[in-house]
Amino acid sequence: MKKTLLLVALPLLLLSCDLSNLQILDGEKASREKNTFVITDAMEEPSSFTLLITGDQHFGRRDDGVYYANDLFFSWVRQYQSQHTESEDHLTHMVSLGDSTNNSRKEEFQAYRNFTLTLLEEGITTYSIKGNHDIRLASDGIALWKTYVDEYNYQGFSHRGVSFYLLDTANRTLGRTQMHELQDAVKRDSRPKLFFSHMPLYGNASLIYLVLGNTQERENLIRLMVENSAKLFLSGHHHQGDIWYSFRRTTSEFIAGAFHGRDSFIETTKPRWYLLHFDVPSNCITVVRYQVEKDQTVTEKLMETFPIE
Repeated sequence: MKKTLLLVALPLLLLSCDLSNLQILDGEKASREKNTFVITDAMEEPSSFTLLITGDQHFGRRDDGVYYANDLFFSWVRQYQSQHTESEDHLTHMVSLGDSTNNSRKEEFQAYRNFTLTLLEEGITTYSIKGNHDIRLASDGIALWKTYVDEYNYQGFSHRGVSFYLLDTANRTLGRTQMHELQDAVKRDSRPKLFFSHMPLYGNASLIYLVLGNTQERENLIRLMVENSAKLFLSGHHHQGDIWYSFRRTTSEFIAGAFHGRDSFIETTKPRWYLLHFDVPSNCITVVRYQVEKDQTVTEKLMETFPIE
């Protein structure tokens, strides 16, 4: 009887994770000569900066109770930029943590592209990560990604002496090719590092069906970060978000909540975005959440402080 229940329940669990209609990417880049994780910028001493973070926009989503606060978000961005003109506070970069679209459709990618272009008007360049909703099997998600978002599936770059590693975990795994390239790039990079992923890394009991599926891959990533000065692993996918976990004193994970809101029996979330402050003098990273409340006000909350050294 228990085996029968397990066989019935397992497909339902997999379906609830919404990972059933994905395009397989493993090995796609094997023929490329260039490892897109390798950062060729000249080394420089780390300096303070502030980074905008969003994720799970799900443009095109029409589920029960889904709503957006785009106008309030852009109004907030404009006000923040005008009030923070100092170089370390002024926003120049945003990282989007995946699921920019809901069903990998052209009009959804176009909506996301317009979203990033509006941010660019405010001086903010967006770096994007694939989510499972961005590579639907019955779509041209991969081609549309390259047309409207980025030519690379995964990449590394540096900003103010800190390395950013943008992982492709849309299939709930990095796969062999990406993992090998990541290991190769990270081990020859002495900068402090930030990792960004759609799928979370930490697999506690309540998150086990929402994180990277291969436990060995998770362990390899944690070891790679701990041994190579990676300070924080930032992820999305879990719409409730606002979860953090410490692997070591100076290596942690933060799971961000969704940019869109939903008010339904199945899910209740409020539209959210975050600022990451990399503060060199204080030797810490702080993550601050901004959330749109029901009265259309934007509230601010310090989520966590992570040590750099």
